[in-house]
Amino acid sequence: MTLQLLIAFVFGSGINPAIQDTIPEIQTEVPADTVLTINGVQDEEIEPPGRPEDQPYILPMKQRIPINFREAFTDSLLRWEQFYTLAERQISQPGAIGYRLGAHGRHDGVMMRATEPRHRRIFFDGIPFNDPVSGALNTNLLPLDRMRTYAEQTSGITHDGWFELDRFYVTEPLTWVNLQNTRHDVRSAEGIITANADRQTNIELAYRGNNDGGEYRRNVLSGRQASIRLSRYLNQNWLVQGMLFYNSFQMDEPEGFVVTDPILFPFERNFVTPNSQNSNSSLRNSLVSASVYYRPDLREPAMFKAHVYQNRFRRLFNSTQDSTFHRSFTNGVHASGNLSVGSFMLQPHVNVMFTTTDEEQTRSLEIESWNTYNAGFHASISPVDFITLNSWGDFSMRSDDQTGFQAGYQTDIRIGRSIKVYQSLSFGRLIPTIQQMYWLSNNYAGNPEILPEQIARIEAGLEWGRGWLSGIGMRVYGSDISNPILNDRATGEFINIDNYQSAGAEVYLNIDTQYFEVAASTTFQTYMSMSANPVNVELDDSGFRIWNRLSAFYKNYFFDFATYAKIGASVVFSPTVYHTSRYIPVLDYWDPMSEEIEIPSFYRVDLMASARVRNVMFLMKYENLFDEIGQNGYFETAGYPMPSRRFRLGIRWILRN
Repeated sequence: MTLQLLIAFVFGSGINPAIQDTIPEIQTEVPADTVLTINGVQDEEIEPPGRPEDQPYILPMKQRIPINFREAFTDSLLRWEQFYTLAERQISQPGAIGYRLGAHGRHDGVMMRATEPRHRRIFFDGIPFNDPVSGALNTNLLPLDRMRTYAEQTSGITHDGWFELDRFYVTEPLTWVNLQNTRHDVRSAEGIITANADRQTNIELAYRGNNDGGEYRRNVLSGRQASIRLSRYLNQNWLVQGMLFYNSFQMDEPEGFVVTDPILFPFERNFVTPNSQNSNSSLRNSLVSASVYYRPDLREPAMFKAHVYQNRFRRLFNSTQDSTFHRSFTNGVHASGNLSVGSFMLQPHVNVMFTTTDEEQTRSLEIESWNTYNAGFHASISPVDFITLNSWGDFSMRSDDQTGFQAGYQTDIRIGRSIKVYQSLSFGRLIPTIQQMYWLSNNYAGNPEILPEQIARIEAGLEWGRGWLSGIGMRVYGSDISNPILNDRATGEFINIDNYQSAGAEVYLNIDTQYFEVAASTTFQTYMSMSANPVNVELDDSGFRIWNRLSAFYKNYFFDFATYAKIGASVVFSPTVYHTSRYIPVLDYWDPMSEEIEIPSFYRVDLMASARVRNVMFLMKYENLFDEIGQNGYFETAGYPMPSRRFRLGIRWILRN
């Protein structure tokens, strides 16, 4: 979006359609009569009457994403998209294989560039956001619609994500409303209220409700997300922030559905049978943090930041076969910095966590407390203009004598103005999770003698792009995993199996013109193992996964420039038959050992439209348009049918109070 589009979106003013889609550089000399607008974008206006003259002008502080992380999207892009969760958005991108569970709000699995769901981590501006017991990454806990920036690193032994939220500095109180709704009582409603007490102080309140009535029986869930954040500039260089961030989810747990033949599955509510008629779960998470940011220069992003935080996780699972409960309290400190000399940049970080459990109520762990220490760095240097070398490394230690590490590098080479080449190599050892070592319930057990996983990973890619052909290229990647940790399907115990490899590739094409956007890609993934171990053989025979994607959009001004709209369709086609990863509801855990039933080939077609009318965004989506044409329905995870054809409507409205 252009700067004029953003100002029109907030203030409802007219726009000049000829303006380019760029944002001007930060000015080094700040005009005395300049005030602030939403999301840190400058907007020069006459000083409003009644504003005390002695209050300083504050230029909002920017953040620098970690080195070797790729910016996946920003708030400007999200404004034109309609997704309930981060997982739903990620499976629309090249390199992803989706393992969704059929209802918005559940712990969906996403394999990104052949990296399994259990090897994914995410950081809330540096604070670890995975479950400290299971290591689970439930993307439903993330505030997708309020992310200012989301970035990813795929070249490490784990797939890492990093995000920061919009930080508001406004001249008037602001109300931001997001609504999404479709049939089967699937809806989300989010409201944000923010105001500046003065030029240096902002307070923000946010609340979101998520519901899915469940197209199939016992798939009902409801979730709530709320936050309060207070930010204050002590001066131009120092920013302090306090935040409370809360999530709560309650859901029925069908534990999958009875499927004898996926091709003949009825996909009708009254003709499907849940595997469990009485299971349910509850998840709560609250993060309280106090933060400080420092920048030495207005022209630079934050050079140093530190968080002191407490993160509480609680999960309850009830069933007649196995009931579990654990509650953990993690007190932590995170600090990181940005140091640069010429073309060399260094980003050191340290994170210390002290975790305890609720001794009176926790009944699923054989450990009461543990401490985790982590320190590392990201670094970058450009010896010449067309070569960039990135490297990273960190070391972790846990108080139960477990240690882990990872290190790697990536080389980016630009040949001329059109060709980009990259290659990366990483290796390391992952500390087993608390759940893998110390879990205890009726049907599942940890293993204190389990060995850490050791992973070596390689990636390489080539891309050519110029003008309207923004990118055509390919990537190949693979991981070799030693001492893989799986959950034994027969005993429920976590075990090590023999080495195996997870390999994949993708080819893609992106076209972006003034009026059209086209993206096409094909993603491949497979497991390989030379071991005669039955589990390794099962993985090796689990199938070759292929996901083909195509999307095409037309964009232009309509109604005499009264609105700007983007209209098009997206297609996903998986032509192969394969076994999916296995979700274990009791553990809230994705296991690479596949389900016994393989899913058939499937396709999905979505029609989408988004339009801005002054300060209101309208988003429409017709999901799974050609359902029951050539297929009764489809699965992304064995045993969990995906929703049928339905229409989704979304509204995003920004109000100046």
